[in-house]
Amino acid sequence: MEFVAGDSRFKIVTRENGGLSAARNTGIEHSVGRYIAFIDSDDFIAPTYLEKLYNACEENNADMSYCGFTYYIDKNGMKKNQMFIVKDCVMEHNEAVARIISDHGLHSYAWNKLYKRTIFTEHKITYPTMYFEDVATSPKTVFYANKLAVVGECLYFYVKRQGSILSTMNVKKINDLLYSVMIISNFLRRNGEYASFETEIRRIITKFKLVNIYSIIRQHILAFSFKGMHSNLKTNFKMARYILDCEWTPTEGLPELPYAVKAPIKKDKK
Repeated sequence: MEFVAGDSRFKIVTRENGGLSAARNTGIEHSVGRYIAFIDSDDFIAPTYLEKLYNACEENNADMSYCGFTYYIDKNGMKKNQMFIVKDCVMEHNEAVARIISDHGLHSYAWNKLYKRTIFTEHKITYPTMYFEDVATSPKTVFYANKLAVVGECLYFYVKRQGSILSTMNVKKINDLLYSVMIISNFLRRNGEYASFETEIRRIITKFKLVNIYSIIRQHILAFSFKGMHSNLKTNFKMARYILDCEWTPTEGLPELPYAVKAPIKKDKK
């Protein structure tokens, strides 16, 4: 607050804590500049983060830019960095969309990117209230960008607390992981572009399905109960197959996934 006090370039917006999606959507709603960037509260950035992303957009006439990032890991008081380096390049529309859907060479995080504000405002893009909301949203932003300028430096530092993503998976995250792909599939089908990126959708569905197999088994082991595990594993496959079969009708809003993995059923005490 003190840092921005008296500086007209900054606008402070306060709201009740509603999670990442609500915060980002509120920021988009109140934004007035040409570009939008997201920085999560626990993270930090290089001093040139915005400058280099901005220059990449302006110099290449690109609607979006993307930079490398570093996982800043704090584990048991020991700090180490895991860098995700990319090469300087400019990706044309279809390549960028394909890569971000399939998680191949581009990551769907909201925070290591700079966006033309009109991508959100003209196409009414908002972040859904769910886990993996960026997986469900970033392909939409890239879809509406003319091209993506990539900055080959690690300019964003994601502070990763103890516990990996897989070790913190719960039932809601398991369901939302596949549902995020259904949202993108729904979006592509409504825009008549599903066939163009069906290979990438199938690739990421396969990856997430395998992640869920591990997570479901782990959930049951932690609950000391294998009751219902077989049913949950079958449901995971049903979810993936339902999304890929495309027999459901695309909707204007969020689609409905009629299957859901359930929390492990604990054994009755004798």
